[in-house]
Amino acid sequence: MYTQSTRIGRSQAIPNHRARGGTPQGRGAPSASALTLSGLHALVANLESRMLAQEKKIALLEQENSGLEARMVAQEKKIAVLEENSDLWQEIHRLKGPRFPPEIFLLIINSARGDEEALKTFSLVCKSWMSITREILFARITLSAVCWSGKVKPVPILNNPHCTVFPHVRAIIIDYSTTMGAGFLEPTWIDDYLVHMPKFSALTSLELYSLRPVYLDAINRAMPPTKKRGILRLVLYPEWLEMSAIAAFVSSFTDLKTLRCGGMDESLTYWLGANEPLVPPPSSLTKLVLGDSGHLSSAVLKWCTDLHSGVIKSLSPHELPTKHPVIFRDFIHRFAASLSDICLPIRGNGGAVHFLNAQYFTTLSHLRSIMLHFWDFELQLAWLPTIIAQLPPSIEDIGFFTPDLDPLSCHKSAAIWFQLDHALLGGTLPSLRSLTIVCDLFWKEKEALVKEMWPQLLPRFAEKRVLAVKVPKDFLSMVCPLSYLLLTLELTPLLVVFFD
Repeated sequence: MYTQSTRIGRSQAIPNHRARGGTPQGRGAPSASALTLSGLHALVANLESRMLAQEKKIALLEQENSGLEARMVAQEKKIAVLEENSDLWQEIHRLKGPRFPPEIFLLIINSARGDEEALKTFSLVCKSWMSITREILFARITLSAVCWSGKVKPVPILNNPHCTVFPHVRAIIIDYSTTMGAGFLEPTWIDDYLVHMPKFSALTSLELYSLRPVYLDAINRAMPPTKKRGILRLVLYPEWLEMSAIAAFVSSFTDLKTLRCGGMDESLTYWLGANEPLVPPPSSLTKLVLGDSGHLSSAVLKWCTDLHSGVIKSLSPHELPTKHPVIFRDFIHRFAASLSDICLPIRGNGGAVHFLNAQYFTTLSHLRSIMLHFWDFELQLAWLPTIIAQLPPSIEDIGFFTPDLDPLSCHKSAAIWFQLDHALLGGTLPSLRSLTIVCDLFWKEKEALVKEMWPQLLPRFAEKRVLAVKVPKDFLSMVCPLSYLLLTLELTPLLVVFFD
């Protein structure tokens, strides 16, 4: 008879049989674990714990769902309120009026150029104004020897990991001329600045004053090739540096467009060296601003005449070429086809006579713009008809830069201006479209009187709306008119921000 004990005994005997020799189906068959009451109890307990966890999750989901339903109800109520008050919101928008375009705000901010306190205030208005004012405030910085030893040192500011001025700087001035003696500074003062040169991502202009050869070498090593290619304007006033070293340094800036240079009044032989070969200037160089009256200017002109593979479109010498007229004549003949913009200072009757007798303007067949800087306007006014007569028909813009004027003396020479008024608008200069007169007034109270004077002296220009009269607002123009002139002829003037 088959009983419960028999079934249990057989179920216990099967594992023993498999352990001894296998099963009738053969060795290696998988063994089934025996189901006991304790195991069944454990399974039931595990299932109950899982069900409790599931119930808790369901409760949380229901709670979240109720919160979402409450939010949806609140949103629907808000939408209903807005729809009910839509007429009111439209009336409010009408009363507020439209928003100003960003160009208006840009004009407001640009009007404060030169006023550092106003720019700082503008930077606190909003985020967009802050970014614009930073472009102006930090566009040009000075890293001088005095700053390095001053109370407020720029080096800790630049070393700060949170410094944000680097992407806004477009021009850097490095100046050693204000030191007091050779032993005033440690030799490594410039290295503290140059370590940050790769961080200035927007740098396009570099101005170097009174730097020794060792400092120029340090600058050359500190700037990677990609950074040098970004330099478009270079101002170089070296100290005890031969022309071969100047040529090598300038040529390292392969995309340079504007070079302004000056130096001590050494002999031409010193600057040109003892027949030492020179590196050619960058082929991209198109503008020369010669900021001194020494022989370095002539050396640069000869350097470009002999080795420049590109074209020169703009020339601004410090004075008329009287020391080395042959070098200037060769330069004019070499670039006569490309020169389109020239600025000439007229001072001293001897230099003016020599220049006009040389007939330089007659060879500049593509000249489009000319600026004449008169040091003594009353005495040199007589040269204007001769100068105008030599200008080519391609002239489009003529400018006069005059020092402090006396309106009474100008009215005395009204006959000359009357002749020029008719001659300039005649058939000899068919391309002429503008006449700009920059009056450098020391006494600002005469500004309105002077601006009213020129339309009376040049009525035809005023009638055709091609006459522009400007009075510089910068104090630099009252102290050094030529320096202001050179700044206005170059790229848009940038605000200088001093750290000290």
